[in-house]
Amino acid sequence: LVSDLLKTAITKGNERYSAISLVDNIPVILAWSNDSNFDNIFSEQIKNHISKNDVLIGFSGSGKSQNILNAFTVGKKQSAICIGITRMGGGKFPKICDVSFIVPSNDMLIIESVHLTLCHCIVSSIRHKGKPLFTYD
Repeated sequence: LVSDLLKTAITKGNERYSAISLVDNIPVILAWSNDSNFDNIFSEQIKNHISKNDVLIGFSGSGKSQNILNAFTVGKKQSAICIGITRMGGGKFPKICDVSFIVPSNDMLIIESVHLTLCHCIVSSIRHKGKPLFTYD
């Protein structure tokens, strides 16, 4: 998703977006998990980056991953828009997120495939702001 946001989402007017992945920096993840707690690996990174009206997107197979929930808690405190993407039931995402995409399945292969499709839909929506995504001739 971050790769698509940084490259594919660039529009003809050359509008660009800022995006980071909190799973890309293994030394930072290890430092926070060793020195603090694995549940804080994302929330502590978020504190360095998040601002009001930023969009924070989190993925969890259960909607109950504490490290993701902690990141959303920090995001909400900074008035970020929190989007959770998860599976049937939604876990705690519907209560903490502004928007929850809940895949109606418990099959992780299906869930992950739909998550990927949602990511592509998000990027397509950005590229086509205000224009129809599909046209029929």
